[in-house]
Amino acid sequence: MMSRRWTATQPAAALPDRRAVLAVLGSLLPAAALAQGAAPASAVAEDPRRELLLRRQEAALLHRKADLSGVRLLRAGQAINVQPPVANLLILHIWAVECRPCIDELPVLRRITESLSRMPQVKIVLVSETHDLPTLNGFLKQQAANVPRVEQYQSLDERLRGSLQDNTQPATLFLDAMNVVRQAFLGSLKQRRSEFVDAISRMVRSL
Repeated sequence: MMSRRWTATQPAAALPDRRAVLAVLGSLLPAAALAQGAAPASAVAEDPRRELLLRRQEAALLHRKADLSGVRLLRAGQAINVQPPVANLLILHIWAVECRPCIDELPVLRRITESLSRMPQVKIVLVSETHDLPTLNGFLKQQAANVPRVEQYQSLDERLRGSLQDNTQPATLFLDAMNVVRQAFLGSLKQRRSEFVDAISRMVRSL
């Protein structure tokens, strides 16, 4: 497990202004929420004990190095071997066709990815843990209007999950250029959009 802090790689003058970042991400939230700095919806979770457990699980993921050597890029219906994805800020979303919360949040995730497309320092990819390739391909084709238009990968072994030591679906991880986890969101993002947007803003300012 790595404990090294994530340090800035650009001079302060090159860091994006927070208002510019929020302008890009503003479509994800009501204007009032941005103006007032609304608290994340998860803060009013119906089950405080479950919320506490979730936060502990997310904290346990920090500083773990995600092993992406076992993921395969989906291209033209085939899973092919390529170099694992990498970026200054790589947002890795792990999901599966068999996971109902994963499917329900796809439209929200698509809007998020469309906003992030205007931020070149951020890359988002989806990694499916659905093992049956025809099933996965069929779902992606059927749900093309809802599935984010980003690179799709498939994970067929335990390398990624073994490195994370967590099997929650869906899971959204912020990775640095060394694939070290700097932020983790476990479970659906549907009720945590404000928190998610704020986390992206902080991470982009750290690049």
